[in-house]
Amino acid sequence: MEKIMDSWNANLYDSKHSFVSMFGESLIELLAPRKGEKILDLGCGTGDLARKLAGFGAEITGVDKSAKMIEQARSKYPS
Repeated sequence: MEKIMDSWNANLYDSKHSFVSMFGESLIELLAPRKGEKILDLGCGTGDLARKLAGFGAEITGVDKSAKMIEQARSKYPS
């Protein structure tokens, strides 16, 4: 099996592409997250929206193709 290279730069994503998470913030109202609700965040990037959803008490599982993005998310939001 061919290994796919992870070319994402998580620091650059946070500093120059944070607009991606900002666009997603409007979905929070539609989701109306509640305490104890389980939400799967596919393509969670560096975890900004997942963290906001968790702030409502929801249990979030973030998944991203990039290990670098997941590492950055874990660093920013250890819980």
